[in-house]
Amino acid sequence: GEHGSTHRPLNLDGYVPPLLDLTDAEIGEGLAVHLTGPIRLARCLVPGMVARGYGRIVNVSSGWGSQLVERVANAEIDAAVALFPATKVLPDGLSGRALGRIELVVVAKKDTMPKRSYKLREIFGTGWVLNPDGCGFRAGLARALAEQGLSFKINLETFGTDLQLGLAASGIGLGLMPRPILERSRHRSHLDIVNVSDFKPVLDIWLVQPLQPGPVQHAIDFFAQAVEHAFAESPLKVVAR
Repeated sequence: GEHGSTHRPLNLDGYVPPLLDLTDAEIGEGLAVHLTGPIRLARCLVPGMVARGYGRIVNVSSGWGSQLVERVANAEIDAAVALFPATKVLPDGLSGRALGRIELVVVAKKDTMPKRSYKLREIFGTGWVLNPDGCGFRAGLARALAEQGLSFKINLETFGTDLQLGLAASGIGLGLMPRPILERSRHRSHLDIVNVSDFKPVLDIWLVQPLQPGPVQHAIDFFAQAVEHAFAESPLKVVAR
């Protein structure tokens, strides 16, 4: 094509809402992402790869960090990028390196929490809008609350950062979000960052892969560099390690 030959096409795996919530348009979009998109991409690119005698198709998908690490350990995928604490212990046979560090912030509907600083004990009863169970952000918050003997009140659980921020902006509950995502959000002007003095989570951006590099190491390195570059350009600078 006009951008030159392609050696490493990507298949991108997208999220589809629960079946009963889908509209006809969303069903069509889901099929385009999960079924017809990869087929059409392969049909366009594979002939050129065959002619050159070389090429790889790289599959990219998303999921909870712990699930992705398990898939790497089971050799289902070649590598994963996930957010974990710096103290994360990986399964035997895997290596990890930090691509940077990212801050999580508590957010609330604008002007509803005017104090300069709060403690978890002062805000836990407000309730939260979070990912369903399995999310590392949610697990970290749950641990922090449990350590203080505080209850974990979920007002609403749903997938999707944009939806969560929109719900928090509407006053449905507090949100917990990576700061760069908040700063880029269309809801930013309707949200305040809540300074919680005893809860300031910071997570490392981990690249996890087998100890022994495989045949797609060049693609893994390319992807890792892209992640580093993307977060380095975010409003919150990533702290290199």
